[in-house]
Amino acid sequence: MKLKNTLFCLLCAAATLLLIPTCKTADNTTAFIDQPFKGVDVPLSARPVDASTGGSLHFDNGTNIVVPANAFVDEEGKPVQGKVDLQYREFHTAGDIITSGIPMIYDDGKEKIQFQSAGMFELNASAENGKQVNIAPGKTLTVNMASFRKGDDFSFYYLDKGSKNWKTMGTAAATENPVKKEKMAKLIVLPSKPAEPKEYDGKSPVFDLDVDYERYPELAAFDGVIWQYAGDGSSGDPSKEPGVFKKNWTSISLLPGNAETMQYTLVLKNDKSSFNSVVTPVLKGKNYEKARKLFQSKMAAYQEIALERQQEEARLQAEGDLIRSFNVGQFGIYNWDKQYKDDNVIRLAANFKVDGKNTDMSKINVYLLAGDEKTVIRYPSYDWERFSFNPEVPNKLVAVLPGNKIAVFSDAQFKGIGTGLRNQANPAYTFVLKVQPGEIASAKQLDQTIASF
Repeated sequence: MKLKNTLFCLLCAAATLLLIPTCKTADNTTAFIDQPFKGVDVPLSARPVDASTGGSLHFDNGTNIVVPANAFVDEEGKPVQGKVDLQYREFHTAGDIITSGIPMIYDDGKEKIQFQSAGMFELNASAENGKQVNIAPGKTLTVNMASFRKGDDFSFYYLDKGSKNWKTMGTAAATENPVKKEKMAKLIVLPSKPAEPKEYDGKSPVFDLDVDYERYPELAAFDGVIWQYAGDGSSGDPSKEPGVFKKNWTSISLLPGNAETMQYTLVLKNDKSSFNSVVTPVLKGKNYEKARKLFQSKMAAYQEIALERQQEEARLQAEGDLIRSFNVGQFGIYNWDKQYKDDNVIRLAANFKVDGKNTDMSKINVYLLAGDEKTVIRYPSYDWERFSFNPEVPNKLVAVLPGNKIAVFSDAQFKGIGTGLRNQANPAYTFVLKVQPGEIASAKQLDQTIASF
């Protein structure tokens, strides 16, 4: 909790890069970072590391942080000994970005440009006594951040608290996540699914065949198998062709058919004729009971292996396919971004209402989610006259209301207004947003709600 309060106080200061004019600090200036939801934020993950020896910290999504030996100093610049807790979190989705309140605009001195993120993270650390530590001069921590967005046109930025602006740190190409690739290759190989035995129904005709069980290993565990007709009666029914059982067949073969229903095609041939039928292996009496118990045992073992693989595969799928690496020499907030510029936008004077009511929107945050929903543009009320969107890409609006509720405007609604607005000389539009049920309790829940409309 101490870390959060310290970070908030450092960042809540006056700024020309102001995005929301509603959060006031003690000196009556506007907050630089303003979380729109009360009590909702992306949580920090704390990981211990020995300050003297350093170490490598791994996270579930594939991120890896490499800490060299003797990498930390206290506020007086003295080397830190003992355990240090690294506090780390990442922001990848629209829900992450919105709930964090971190501004996504870069001021290059000429214009303010919206960011399009390939992943953002915050990194801090504290000693065993709870006091903050710094990265020692001449030392850097390597943050190999998992990334879910392809492209080598992203640069690395640091959120400078003094200038209240993003500082360009450099660029680097993304690399394939080697750990994920290796683990995917080593996933448990599922054995063949056990074949479920069937009981003879006493009605259908049967064939007595000698089967090569090396060719059909799925049947090797069954004793006393007989082959029952399994067709629909339209063809291959031996009861309609009794001569089948009297002929001398010189060639008898089974061809695999439907694996789920254990159906095979029986092909009988001699020099003068042939006969095809759909058959399935069945058992009688004790042979069936024995086979059934064996099947249940094998199926339980198979399902256990299948579940283990499914869980591991799901965990690996949650890891980033890419790694974006950079060495950082100070703690804080970093971002892999590219500048989002779009010449195909419609610019208009916007107004916003909630469910058609004249709600006071001046203290409500409105966010435009453009393209793939990873470009999050916050519109404070003083920017509504300069609202813009590209009707050729998906767009959604989210307004954060009091009580951690949200109101939305869907992509389908955007598509319905694009053509008309582009043809106007001085377009203006009032967006009527629909309130969603329930309250937002986490960034993940916000993402789920965004995906639903």
